[in-house]
Amino acid sequence: MGLEKLGMSLAQRTSAWVKATGKTSILQTKPIQKVPTEGLRLTTLKADIVDLENSFKTKINSLLNDKCIQAGLRSTRLSGMQTEELYHYLKTNSTTKGFEFESFHNDGLQDYIGNKNLDIFKLQKNEINELVEKYLEAENKFYSTLDDLLFPKSTNTEALKLEEQLANMGVSVRLMNNAKMGEGILKACKKMNEAGIKSFPKYRVAVGEPCSMGLPGKHTQEGFVLLGQAGFNSADNVVLDSSIEGITFHETAHVLHKHLKAEHSMPFLMKDNEAFQKINPLLEKEVSIYSKSNINEALSEIFTGLMNGRKFSNKIMQFYKDNGGYITPNLSV
Repeated sequence: MGLEKLGMSLAQRTSAWVKATGKTSILQTKPIQKVPTEGLRLTTLKADIVDLENSFKTKINSLLNDKCIQAGLRSTRLSGMQTEELYHYLKTNSTTKGFEFESFHNDGLQDYIGNKNLDIFKLQKNEINELVEKYLEAENKFYSTLDDLLFPKSTNTEALKLEEQLANMGVSVRLMNNAKMGEGILKACKKMNEAGIKSFPKYRVAVGEPCSMGLPGKHTQEGFVLLGQAGFNSADNVVLDSSIEGITFHETAHVLHKHLKAEHSMPFLMKDNEAFQKINPLLEKEVSIYSKSNINEALSEIFTGLMNGRKFSNKIMQFYKDNGGYITPNLSV
């Protein structure tokens, strides 16, 4: 076959092939079959959400089965809620509004020990300490598990900026968009950092609560400090410092002192502590009225004073040291 005929034959065959395949050009690629994708991403996301919710409900269920947590919730409006109900409540009321975390902490501890039908005054201190530690560990687990639901991340620009500044110091904070409280926390943490404290608990601002709480962990950074609005006026001398800065000092001290000594954690044991009773008048005179509540509060109030640059008498400082009061590395007392 001559070259001319060969060329014509190839052209004709190529043209026939292009037409047969539905193409308009030999360079055109094979048409891609359209895959129906509508709703695929949404379905996947819904499946992920269901998995997350089921996983979270499983966690809530394990919390509700804990005797310590049952005792804590008994004093709050979450008492008796089943998994679905508790999940829905936390999802729609995620700012701790209406959740009495002080009751969970204090009443729950006494309820937990009381339900064991033990005569608290006949127990050895190490036995009481074990019970207290077990309760506090469960309570910390509750806040850790529900952290994202109870304390959503801020969206306010000013609050986010403060959270970032604190994060750069190694401090985990959820301000719940409350920049004013964030300023006080930042100021307090800077002072504590300068005083030599390098490990901080997690700080969480609770909306709508007039009280606050320091909850220890095995290590300081695992503890929680829940900060509410100040319930006292500094001028009344009820507490040594009712500013956000002062409350941050006070609650951080609770974490530093661990709360794990029974005589620090359970006010109804105070009546048996002669040393505390003897120093009560001096505590009121030098520290605050609130410092007379129990040893644990006395330690936190004295710590607050020390962070504020206050000088206390030798008797107060000896009491502080004898009962495990924390002295920061860079603070001269």
